[in-house]
Amino acid sequence: MKNPDNSSVSQLLNIIDQYSLDILNASDAEILERAKEAGLNPKDLADSGKSLLLQAETIAKRNRLAKAKSGAINAKSRAKDNDVSSFSDAAKARSFIEQCRKSHPTEISLAARNGEKMDDADAINLANQLSELIEKNSE
Repeated sequence: MKNPDNSSVSQLLNIIDQYSLDILNASDAEILERAKEAGLNPKDLADSGKSLLLQAETIAKRNRLAKAKSGAINAKSRAKDNDVSSFSDAAKARSFIEQCRKSHPTEISLAARNGEKMDDADAINLANQLSELIEKNSE
């Protein structure tokens, strides 16, 4: 089978566009009349159209779900590979926070604590959050 040239494809697309516009601009009565003239049952056509739309919707939802699952699996995999964001030692967490503050002095500031020091749980939580932010910005 030989490939159609661009002008043939362009002409075919123009015909399709014109036909589509004719259908969209036609009244319901005109469409029903044309269907009856062609020997078609309008209810069967409507049911067939609804069925096609429902199938398309189902396929689109499946594709979105598959994409979301893939993204979640990739995120879990990256988190396991880059186990940087799971601090459990408060001293390491504090050290990481200080490194971040020194390397990004204008971007990172810590809230005032009325003279109180950060407890271990807060330090670990902050280090994990900073690590996640750094990981997201590096993607």
